[in-house]
Amino acid sequence: MWEEIGNAIVSENGFSLVILSILVLLSVFAGLKHGRFKLKTDRFTIEGEARDKERLLMKTQKDFVKTACKGFERRIPRFDGYDPKLGELVVEKVFDEIVDWIMINHIRDDNEYITLKQEIIWDIVSAEIVADELKTDKFKKQCYTCIEHIIKRLVQIRTSDGDVNNE
Repeated sequence: MWEEIGNAIVSENGFSLVILSILVLLSVFAGLKHGRFKLKTDRFTIEGEARDKERLLMKTQKDFVKTACKGFERRIPRFDGYDPKLGELVVEKVFDEIVDWIMINHIRDDNEYITLKQEIIWDIVSAEIVADELKTDKFKKQCYTCIEHIIKRLVQIRTSDGDVNNE
């Protein structure tokens, strides 16, 4: 059997077949790289442009969250004893949690999901609160409102394919 394969490759028609096979493989790989084809197996996926688009979308979501979290911290009323470094630390912890949601890519804007995520964020925030001025229902409501806004905006960014100006 191997001898017949070797004879076929050495023959004039066999050599043409090898060259043609190499050209087809190169064309397929070039198409994969430029997003013209999608190769998906149990172990890996190659998508080209779709992969780049997803990366850009996630970056847009992450940038929005960073701005929203910092903006929320700047809106906290300053009182005697407010520690801006602690505020920044809490914002970073909240930001890290929300980035995990973005990476997992399962964000939904239904009430059950939003409530669950609000509770998670409040647990993070309240674990760091030391000032009585922030241990109020009013501040908790502000946090919940901000998280709901962030979640709805993340879903909107995803459904609008990353166009943050699409309101």
